Amino acid sequence: MTIEMINEKFGRMCRGLLKRRWIALGAFVVILFVGMIGMKKMVKETSFDAYFIEGDPMLVKTDEFKAHFGNDYFVGVLTECDNIFTKKNLTLLRELSNELMDSVSYADKITSLTDIEFMVGDEWGMNIEQI
Repeated sequence: MTIEMINEKFGRMCRGLLKRRWIALGAFVVILFVGMIGMKKMVKETSFDAYFIEGDPMLVKTDEFKAHFGNDYFVGVLTECDNIFTKKNLTLLRELSNELMDSVSYADKITSLTDIEFMVGDEWGMNIEQI
């Protein structure tokens, strides 16, 4: 097949489309309308539950977590004391953070006040310590 034959074939197709342009435009509008109606009925599954087999231990633990806390996003622990920045309170908070990390199933990380680094300038330069 030569380039001239291909050009002739597309030329005939284009001339036929131009003769019937209102039919082509109407067909396009009908297809677009039917597609828009179908979009209303389309359902997307965005939950990660569909990727696991029913009864999977991960799903069981997640459902248990949701039953306790109402969602599966995060857990916040609020402490109340006069001054959190005392040595005793920070030690207690670090122990609580470590215990939560050890005892909460599937916990990825614990963000705690005791994980913050503190910079202090001294005569030798900057000293970076954990609180």
